Amino acid sequence: MFEKLKLASQLGGMLKDLPKLRARMDEIKARLATTEVSAVVGGGAVQVRATCDLRITQVELAPSMIRGLASGSSADTAYANRLIAECVNAALDIARARLASELSEAAKEMDIPLPPEAVQGMLG
Repeated sequence: MFEKLKLASQLGGMLKDLPKLRARMDEIKARLATTEVSAVVGGGAVQVRATCDLRITQVELAPSMIRGLASGSSADTAYANRLIAECVNAALDIARARLASELSEAAKEMDIPLPPEAVQGMLG
């Protein structure tokens, strides 16, 4: 019974702090919208930069990758497509992880216990 009362008290405190938490989260999201991360695959054949609001800002192909694409070989094209998709996904994963980490840290600073799944829910 006391556990339920304690849990209800914590929930009430979280709800009271929700506007403050949301404002802090929005502030972090705005800052991270201009923070870039990058991923590299294929030994440097493909590099992708993304912001932490999950936007791709740059895709860079190494000259060797471009030469392979210029050959017109379907195998080279398939390889390039796979590497590009892999690198884009890696960059977005890094950006999501950075955003989730920042949001979790802010919740911790505000002494609000926020389970990881709640942070993921806030990311959309």
